[in-house]
Amino acid sequence: MPWRSIVIGGVAGAELINALEASCVLSPFAANVLYQRAFPTLRASQSVSLIILRPADLGFPGGALYGDMLHKPTLVKWSRANLSGQIIETCPAEVGPHLRLQYPDQPRGEVLWIVMQGAHDADYLERLFCVSSSWALFGRRRRMLQAFRSRPDALCEATSKYVYRVREEPDGTGAT
Repeated sequence: MPWRSIVIGGVAGAELINALEASCVLSPFAANVLYQRAFPTLRASQSVSLIILRPADLGFPGGALYGDMLHKPTLVKWSRANLSGQIIETCPAEVGPHLRLQYPDQPRGEVLWIVMQGAHDADYLERLFCVSSSWALFGRRRRMLQAFRSRPDALCEATSKYVYRVREEPDGTGAT
């Protein structure tokens, strides 16, 4: 049931920033997060499987708070009901930049929120990435990587699309 797999890691932070700046619009907030020395990147490359879910898919038909979207028991419950031997979890922070680079055919108007924790800006405010595509002037596609303030009490609309990591359930109990 995963939506797609991408490769993360194996790229130094400066290389990642250069690739993004050459291929998309990088918002000032996203750049601020990426320029932080503490921005987590893996030394070795690895493939990660991703799935897109809406708050309504997770049992929140009227929308959810972002904290609900991170709630591990909710994620385990959904996984057990919908996936066989797999579990959804928050994404490593570098999924956002790598997805932006590896999703050139993103449909116009699509907005994907990366469910993640641990990425901070210079003011140590936690941020989450948003991968989007729109039309700019003269009909040219505008691919963007943005970062927004991540707050547990922020409202997530029921129909918004959120990206989670899917992986094999380590011991079949939902514990990670």
